[in-house]
Amino acid sequence: RGASSYRIIALHEPGDNSTMHVSAELYR
Repeated sequence: RGASSYRIIALHEPGDNSTMHVSAELYR
């Protein structure tokens, strides 16, 4: 489930690597 949420966020925020990384950590 965490990987799915992380992927969705990565696609939703392609220009914000910083936000993507933070979200990935939270979902992890």
